[in-house]
Amino acid sequence: MSTIRTSIVGHPCARAFLFLATVLIPAAARAEKAPPPPSASDGFHWDDQTNQRALNGHYFLPSQVVPDPFTTTHFGSSTAFGYGRIDATIDNGDGTTQNLRLKLLAIQQSLDLQVGMGAAGPASFALRVRTSANAVVGVNGDSALYAPANLGYDYGVGFVAKPWGCRYFQFALSLDFLRSTSYRVSPVDALRNSLAQGSLTSSGLLSKSNTTDLAPGLSLALSPYKVIGLMSSLRYVWEHVDGGSTDHLLDWGVALSLDLNPVLSVPIGLQGVYELVKTYGGSNDLQHYGGGGLWYTGRKDLALGVEAVATKSKANGNDQLLIQGQFRLRYYW
Repeated sequence: MSTIRTSIVGHPCARAFLFLATVLIPAAARAEKAPPPPSASDGFHWDDQTNQRALNGHYFLPSQVVPDPFTTTHFGSSTAFGYGRIDATIDNGDGTTQNLRLKLLAIQQSLDLQVGMGAAGPASFALRVRTSANAVVGVNGDSALYAPANLGYDYGVGFVAKPWGCRYFQFALSLDFLRSTSYRVSPVDALRNSLAQGSLTSSGLLSKSNTTDLAPGLSLALSPYKVIGLMSSLRYVWEHVDGGSTDHLLDWGVALSLDLNPVLSVPIGLQGVYELVKTYGGSNDLQHYGGGGLWYTGRKDLALGVEAVATKSKANGNDQLLIQGQFRLRYYW
């Protein structure tokens, strides 16, 4: 306990607390005139941030790459579109191979809700739920039937705890659970099985898989000035396919946001994001994602914008290019 107290006292935020307690508060008590209200750049009383997404007057933008450390109450919706290109080598089953370029198109609709559960001293807590549905179809130069279509949905719950924060900095611990179901539709597999059996069969036409993810994480936010904000997160993901393999992932992301509204009165926010995902298990892949976003920042209770991320990497021995863009809306209470 002594180590924690020492680190807090030694932090610039703690020195600000001490300065307020020893100088500003007694001076304000002696003053005949009440202190002025908080400035428009702050927008809130800085020592009460239980249900805020702002630090030092900067209102942070949500990101698909970095979970934020705020215990806000909000509802969000996002519609995402994806494009992928995979250069793969396919085994024909007769000792020969062929090179294929598969193109994938995807769409996903997601909804999320987070509810602030109150505070205990400097700490605050929140519960969140999410759900989404998606569809992916693949084509190549010869036939759309070669690449199976995938339909899926997922749902999850999570818990966020903010142990401590100050005007400029805040961090939170989180634990998320996600359950995913995917249906794979492959007419080619059904045709192959029919030819192998010598009779028409639907075997291989439809297959189902269930995946469970459990992800503890740490996230933080920092704002040295009202125009700029930095968020980062580190998560470990345990991913298990029912009746199949188990993978372990390490996910690190960072998001930098710039808000032009406080200094130029232009309600535009710019965002840059980067994510690194390392998989330990069967694939042992390393993937890098980069991208950015453009947001409307004219209202403090609304985040509205577009965000896009892309990656070009080698997964399971195949070269792949993946691009995803999304329209996102989040309303804060």
